[in-house]
Amino acid sequence: MIDPYLPAEHWQSAGDIQATAAKLNAAAKKGAEYGIRVGYHNHAWELESTIEGQTALEYFAGLLDPELVLEVDTYWVAVGGQDPVDILTKLGDRVKFIHIKDGPLNRDTKAQQPAGQGKIAVWEVIGAAKSLEVGVVEFDDYSGDIFEGIAESLAYLNAEASEGSRA
Repeated sequence: MIDPYLPAEHWQSAGDIQATAAKLNAAAKKGAEYGIRVGYHNHAWELESTIEGQTALEYFAGLLDPELVLEVDTYWVAVGGQDPVDILTKLGDRVKFIHIKDGPLNRDTKAQQPAGQGKIAVWEVIGAAKSLEVGVVEFDDYSGDIFEGIAESLAYLNAEASEGSRA
């Protein structure tokens, strides 16, 4: 179970982030009793806010119990002004899931593009997620036919992988 959204105001102070981490840690412990993993999914604001010299997402990750996992939306990391490869490297084994999407790196969700057509270094991002279990191809929104966009993303990923240049 992934907590998909906490508004930006929850990521502005150490106290608010500590409270969020405590609630999710408790949920992760309870979930583990039933074989359910609990995690958190970021947006741009967790990367725009700085707490004690690090992004709010990194600060948050430092407060999490081992049971809690992260699902990193790499597009929103970049929109938040951070390098997704750097953030994935810093978060390390905590990251089990990533969102793979592309586009012009702005908040206009209709402008999102299929993987390989925007400004995200998709394969570098995938390579930086060392404990990746699942990569999710998605759009928050899309100006074209969403199923065609997903198919284009999958075709890009499959073509690159089959060339032998990607693992």
